[in-house]
Amino acid sequence: MTKLCQESINLPAVKRRRIRIEFGGSHLTSDAGAHLLRLVDRRLGLTDQLAKRLPDDRVAWRCQHSLRDMLCQRIYGLVGRAENKVT
Repeated sequence: MTKLCQESINLPAVKRRRIRIEFGGSHLTSDAGAHLLRLVDRRLGLTDQLAKRLPDDRVAWRCQHSLRDMLCQRIYGLVGRAENKVT
């Protein structure tokens, strides 16, 4: 029988620390993907760049949240909700 997924993945080192992702654990969390997405986003600056390129016509002194923060909330929320994914 063919195995469809790897048991582990080795990622490039960060600050001389090895990173390894293992999939064999019995205790799982649904939030791990969101955490990884946030780390990748911060590292690559994707939502920062998107926020800089989108127009924001709001009155600055009346805004409680930055455009970037609202984008992160929306994007991470959409990605984290498996029941809303279109198949």
